[in-house]
Amino acid sequence: MLWEAGAAVPALQVLNLSDSLDPDAAGDAIPWSSIYSLSRLRQLTITGQEPAPRVPRGIRGMAALELLQMRGVDMQSAVMKEMCSHLCNLAYLDLTLCNVVTVPMAITRLSRLTDLQLCDNVITKLPASFGALTRLTELGLR
Repeated sequence: MLWEAGAAVPALQVLNLSDSLDPDAAGDAIPWSSIYSLSRLRQLTITGQEPAPRVPRGIRGMAALELLQMRGVDMQSAVMKEMCSHLCNLAYLDLTLCNVVTVPMAITRLSRLTDLQLCDNVITKLPASFGALTRLTELGLR
């Protein structure tokens, strides 16, 4: 584990774990509970490995996040809804290759969102209220 419950870095604002996790580590190599305890974090980047690690619930405590980039992780719909309901400061959200199937209606709570990347997922439609994201200038769906 990288650290225990964020105790060593409580004021950390930027955390980049892209390509820094050991794919051969036993169990889940991503210390989710430690990451989620970083309540002052403004930018978080995580790149998953094969097999895609499942993102657990608990992200709601990271309300200060402005940039969230999670690529190649397994984003369950309950976690996606929790994220959209509680991370209202997000301006940039990248969930490329995250097994996202549906975009919850709660996405409209992300009123500061300017860039949304949902590439390489299996999304078939966006919620009818999607137009409420009036600040959105970039949308990736390929």
